Amino acid sequence: MKKNGFSIIEAVVAVALIVITFLLVTPLIKSMGMFNSRIQKQSEIDTEFSVTTKFIKDKVKSARNNQDLSDYPNDPDYAAVFSEYKSKPKNLFKSKFSVDSEDNGPLLFLEIPVVSSDSNEYDSKFVFFLFDSDDKELKYRESDTFDAAARDDPDNYTFSGYGWVTLMENVQEANFQFTEGIVIFYIDLDVGEFEGKLKDKIKDSVVTRIDFEI
Repeated sequence: MKKNGFSIIEAVVAVALIVITFLLVTPLIKSMGMFNSRIQKQSEIDTEFSVTTKFIKDKVKSARNNQDLSDYPNDPDYAAVFSEYKSKPKNLFKSKFSVDSEDNGPLLFLEIPVVSSDSNEYDSKFVFFLFDSDDKELKYRESDTFDAAARDDPDNYTFSGYGWVTLMENVQEANFQFTEGIVIFYIDLDVGEFEGKLKDKIKDSVVTRIDFEI
């Protein structure tokens, strides 16, 4: 007599085959998912590095010595790298900075000329790039314009300007080096579970115009 359906043995064999197939395919699916996640994360990191490095390079390329502050007390130089930023300065040029002997540190200070209001001369803005190890962020800050009024009374010029802007988050380490007009910067991101599996570091350089006359 012809049987209908599966026997118990056939059913057991079929289930076993399904289980074996599932066990074989699951690691592959998981691996593909992790691979896709790494690709997506790397793409995000590459985009973030591209935007940030372009911003840094554009600012550094614009830097020049524009103001004569030789008579101003405790002038920290027009372009320099500092190893410590002790507090938010009320007056930029009277603040205390720690200078690294190798000109290497988490704080880059630059002066960037801007066209004055009468368009006949150049005023200045002063900018900071800062790696804040507490917040694990790379930050940027730009001053008010150092114009004719500030030059006439520099003691009352304060580094108020724009507040801090976060350029990158989850930064594990960042530092700058300034030597003979060349700024070298290094950024290492904290990528958590992807550490060691992604390109999360970048080192680049850019030439300033510090020694050029306007």
